[in-house]
Amino acid sequence: MVKNVVYIEDDEDDIKFFKLGFDRSKTPVKLHVVRTQTELEHFVNTTSHLPDLIVMDLKLGTMNGLELTYKFRQGLAFSDAPIVILTSSDRLSDVKTAYKNGASAYVQKPTELSVMFEMINSMLKFWLDFNTYRLQ
Repeated sequence: MVKNVVYIEDDEDDIKFFKLGFDRSKTPVKLHVVRTQTELEHFVNTTSHLPDLIVMDLKLGTMNGLELTYKFRQGLAFSDAPIVILTSSDRLSDVKTAYKNGASAYVQKPTELSVMFEMINSMLKFWLDFNTYRLQ
């Protein structure tokens, strides 16, 4: 069964590398890329498929990953989907706030492409193949 993954990211290079990692992954997924707050609102209001996983950056231009995590957990949308913060930030305050706001995981973006691909494959395998989280 194909799983739905929402990737919230505003950096085109990161999106390109993330898509390459998804293409190489052994887990079949339908990737929905959201770049702006307008795209996110449109996706939330029009999708008929709840995401099986949300992956988002912390620094999103007009959006803030920490605030979005909190809003998702407060019922804005997709409140039960795992949320993985994927960011370059290693600030302890960001890590603490992400978990406090309801993030399921906090992962620093690898700087090497091969490590990024390995991380994406492992992340998808864990969250979509091994983890059970939705009791529908």
